Amino acid sequence: MLRPHRLMSLAGCAALIVAGCQGTPSTTTAYEPASPQAQQVIDRYLAEVRGKYGALAISADGSRAAYHICLYRSSTTCEDTSYSNSSYTRSAQEAAWRALSQCGGSCRVLYLNENRQG
Repeated sequence: MLRPHRLMSLAGCAALIVAGCQGTPSTTTAYEPASPQAQQVIDRYLAEVRGKYGALAISADGSRAAYHICLYRSSTTCEDTSYSNSSYTRSAQEAAWRALSQCGGSCRVLYLNENRQG
C-alpha cells in the first residue's frame, strides 16, 4: 500500500512534467544558439516549406539565417515546372545554394525541405 505523502509526491511530479511540456509552444522549433531574429526566420521557413522544396542556412554563431523555397514541388532547377526523377536532388541543391548565398559567410545548411540536417 502506498503512503499518502508518496501519492502526493507522484501527483506533484506529474503536474510538474505537464507544466513543463506546456511551457514551449508546439509551433516553434528552437535551435540553439539562434538569435531571436534567426529563430523567427527558422519558424517562418518551417511554416512555409511544407509540401515544397527548400533549404534554410544558418550562420555558425546563430546570429543570422536565410532560406529559399522553390516555387514548384516538381521543379528540376527550383524554378521551372518540368519533371524528372532527379528533381529532388537538383531542386534541393539549388535551394541550398541560394540559401547559403543569402546567408553569407560561415553558414551551413540546417534544413533541406522539412528535414533537419544536423
